[in-house]
Amino acid sequence: ITIPANELPKVLVNAFIAAEDDEFFSHRGVNPLTILRAAFKNLQAGHTVQGGSTITQQVAKQILLTPERSMVRKIKELLLAFKIEKALTKDEILALYLNHIFLGEGAYGVESASQVYFGKHAKDITIPEAAILAGLPRAPSRDNPVRNPKAAKQRQLYVLGRMQAIRAISPAEHKDAVATPVQIKNKVTLLDNPAPYYSEHVRRYLVAKYGSDMLYGGGLKVYTTMNREAQEAAQNAIKVGLLGLDKRVGLRKPTRYLKSQSDRESYLKSQHKTLIEEFYDFQLLSPDGHLVSAINLEEPTPLEPNKDYQAVVLDKERKTRTLIIGIGNRRGIIKPADYQWAALANPEELYSEKVIRSPFEQLNVGEVITVVSKNLKTPEKDIVKDGFTEIKPKTKEHSDRDEFALSQQPLVQGALISYQIPDGAMKAMVGGYDFKVTKSEFNRATQAQRQPGSSFKPIVFAAALDNGLTPSTIIVDSPIVYRDADEQTQVEKIWKPDNSTDKFYGDTTLRNALAFSRNIPTIKLLQYLKIPTVVDYAKKLGIKSPLNTDLTLAIGSSAVNLDEITRAEAVFANGGKRLHTYFIRRIEDRNGDVLEEYKAPDDETVIPDSTAFLITSMMRSVVDMGTGTVAKGLNRPVAGKTGTTNDFKDAWFLGFIPQMITGVWVGFDEDRPLGRNETGGYAAAPIWLQYMQKASEKLPVEDFQTPKSVIQVQVD
Repeated sequence: ITIPANELPKVLVNAFIAAEDDEFFSHRGVNPLTILRAAFKNLQAGHTVQGGSTITQQVAKQILLTPERSMVRKIKELLLAFKIEKALTKDEILALYLNHIFLGEGAYGVESASQVYFGKHAKDITIPEAAILAGLPRAPSRDNPVRNPKAAKQRQLYVLGRMQAIRAISPAEHKDAVATPVQIKNKVTLLDNPAPYYSEHVRRYLVAKYGSDMLYGGGLKVYTTMNREAQEAAQNAIKVGLLGLDKRVGLRKPTRYLKSQSDRESYLKSQHKTLIEEFYDFQLLSPDGHLVSAINLEEPTPLEPNKDYQAVVLDKERKTRTLIIGIGNRRGIIKPADYQWAALANPEELYSEKVIRSPFEQLNVGEVITVVSKNLKTPEKDIVKDGFTEIKPKTKEHSDRDEFALSQQPLVQGALISYQIPDGAMKAMVGGYDFKVTKSEFNRATQAQRQPGSSFKPIVFAAALDNGLTPSTIIVDSPIVYRDADEQTQVEKIWKPDNSTDKFYGDTTLRNALAFSRNIPTIKLLQYLKIPTVVDYAKKLGIKSPLNTDLTLAIGSSAVNLDEITRAEAVFANGGKRLHTYFIRRIEDRNGDVLEEYKAPDDETVIPDSTAFLITSMMRSVVDMGTGTVAKGLNRPVAGKTGTTNDFKDAWFLGFIPQMITGVWVGFDEDRPLGRNETGGYAAAPIWLQYMQKASEKLPVEDFQTPKSVIQVQVD
């Protein structure tokens, strides 16, 4: 974040000149005496303890040269320093230096660093704060006040001493600055990242193409295709959908138990301190070099609405079947209506550890549970005693108590990716439940290889249409048995595929077979087309993952990632043309020069527009009358396909409107079922719908256009 030369705070200028180059205004870019003095100090110490570079030399090194350490680079640095001094004024050189210097924690320049460490603009900085920043260039990652407050204090004292020595501050100002505690932010991020998975996807691309030095030190400006509203809608839809599914699986037993009263009090006091420091977001760097709390710990624990917290079960009121809980120094309640979901969970016991079905009876005093804040009261400060807020109810209904709902952190994961049609711009990407909570950069939208189940079927049916069949072609849905001998053991293997409904439907049109996701007709279709035909067709559409070369290919047994199958089926949505997807519009360097800019390639026809329209029409039937009727809630023309794998381990929904295609996957990272009936239409399609309702609300309602090559006739 740059500051014009004429707006640089004088206190910051003085601090950096005192610390880095006190003869800056008198030398011509290089100071021989400083170089000799540094060389002597380094010889005495036996290693590098002091640098001899002037501020001008540092500008040359930071902006124009690589960070390598060599004699050739040093000579270049000296020559460039002389040229810079001739070309620019001292104020301009200072502005370059103070706006580009790396100061730790991802902050480049004094304005960024001032916001990162002190939560204020550089123009508002004080003498002791300026001295902390000026002490950082030597070792910004090691000596900054967040990571190493003692080292930061020592460097601050050095800078303050130098400032007094060059008479930038008076002895009284020096004494006051040394003794003044400095407010340090706990959270050092400049901005709340609205799209962590999207951002990480971009970061990986930049590192691979430009390298870490360019990414973190090149002052790049990266313009992405992300739509902020769509991205937030995607993240919210994934969270709501996965939380609902996780609750249907059932309430897991708490993993932490605080047996004694003293253990519970200790936990709650520690939690209170953490929450209050996070809420107020800063601590004080004391004169002795320690970070200490700047908060009155006797205040009520600050809680936010609709947010997850860890709570301790403190008591159970049998008359009302209410759970009494503690969070920090506050007390709250969970009413029966707010934990009843546990009793309504899947009646099957899916896993070895049985779920809790009666929280009031089965949760013990001292267990740590997850809750979400519902209705928070504002406790008066004068009722806080011994660090714990006591809120006495006015009525038996606990009207003055904070109210919470029982919750839990989902173990199930999900992903969503969304592209604009026809230009292919990525509008949103979510690679998991919560980037921060799970502390996982693994992007399930692009990196997870999972069986797509029936969401692969449109590719088989499109190949059939391209090979002379029509949506009205009849195929017999009847039992089939395949026998094969193992090549090594010669033991006969028998495969008896079935439909998900365990029924057979006789004569079935291709349209109905896809709409209701019939397995048997799809397998027979693959057998008719021949496996290599469908494999080649899938690759032509853009599937790059290896595909099985047996009949299970028809029902989605080959692992793919969400991104590739979404882009492959985007060919249907895009009238038979490949959707050239992209997520970065333009990249500029620090000088505004364009390093790369997306230019749309020429249209590439992959399949006939008639085939694309017909398979889209069949996928509309999936939504209108088949397995994906949830998507009808969008109240506009929608085509889509559900996908569910064996034992309900993966749930998919790929759906599109004329202007946008979105894919959703839901499942556990490990190989285990989601629960009976957790199909693509039940577990994934509602996430798709919630996202698309927001992402498409400003788009006009359009229908899919019938190409001239298609005629429609009534078929009996």
